[in-house]
Amino acid sequence: MTKANLYIVLILLFSIWSCSDKGNPIICNDAVDCTGECGGNAQEDECGICGGDSSTCISFSNDIQPILNEYCINCHGSSGNLSLESYIDMMNANSVVIPGNHTESSLWTEINEGTMPKYSPKLNQELINKIASWIDQGADDN
Repeated sequence: MTKANLYIVLILLFSIWSCSDKGNPIICNDAVDCTGECGGNAQEDECGICGGDSSTCISFSNDIQPILNEYCINCHGSSGNLSLESYIDMMNANSVVIPGNHTESSLWTEINEGTMPKYSPKLNQELINKIASWIDQGADDN
């Protein structure tokens, strides 16, 4: 075998060897979970965290709106300057809620300082902390 033929054979062998791991892709017939695993069972929690534990997640509809309904809606219903009757109304108001930053959100500031609610009992620290956590988690409509 000539040197030229040897090089050709080596190049062909190298090409075959280097492509051997590029065979047919595995086809997933099962659902892909939130991690991208075929047939996996990881799911997003209420906060949208893949594989997260919903026990620490604050839900707007289950946790925050009931607080607003009990303590705030009497004054901040649909007929006033600020409506807290729905997520959309609240989020359309300027700086009431700044997702990810409860200390800059007037909803938390007013409640934490005790200036709100004016005519209802003040919120206890557990409810104030829940509102802060929800804002810090991104203030999602979940």
